[in-house]
Amino acid sequence: MTNEHIKAQETKYNPITQVYNDREIETAARKAEHANFIDVLAKNKDRALRYEQTYNVLNFKNKLQGLENRPDYPKEKPWYFRPERDSLVDYNIVSNLDLKDHHFDAPEKRPECKEFKVKVKENMNKNFKDYNIVSNKYLEHHDQKIVTDE
Repeated sequence: MTNEHIKAQETKYNPITQVYNDREIETAARKAEHANFIDVLAKNKDRALRYEQTYNVLNFKNKLQGLENRPDYPKEKPWYFRPERDSLVDYNIVSNLDLKDHHFDAPEKRPECKEFKVKVKENMNKNFKDYNIVSNKYLEHHDQKIVTDE
């Protein structure tokens, strides 16, 4: 290997301008990069549609319009906990309302569930807290408890 051969190998690609000095090699490289770029964009779009919403969240247009007859058209996603349910309880855990009354799905698509009754346990000890956080005092024997705390 001669010094001239090594220098020629080093100067095939210009790292500052990011191009090959030989036009044929540069043209071939650009074509290959463009084809790869298109493939990567298509794969990313397919992957996004597989996991994201199939409609535009701003204008509610279907992103898959015209693809309904394809065999790989996405099916409705299954529930993960129980069939037709997204929770293990028969009521909405935020509002405590029955799923017949408070559910995101259309009334005919709502899951069947047992009648829901809120169970309220009465607290036997009414004064179960011995400290009032509003007045910043103990309810009984305040001075003695402060001395003990200090």
